[in-house]
Amino acid sequence: MRDLRAGPPRGLLRISSTVGVGRKVIAPLLTKFRRMYPEVSIDLMLHDGTVNFTSDGVDVAFRNG
Repeated sequence: MRDLRAGPPRGLLRISSTVGVGRKVIAPLLTKFRRMYPEVSIDLMLHDGTVNFTSDGVDVAFRNG
């Protein structure tokens, strides 16, 4: 876990999610997250397929099923 004493989080956060979870759960939370962490850019990828963390460059993925 990153030491928060080093400064606020910054950089790109790549999130992958199923379409349903992304639209209903994740997308509504992103406004508040972006206000809290303005130096973090977010790439939200919505698709119902599988995720390859390495080739897709995904930091975190949400799936249900």
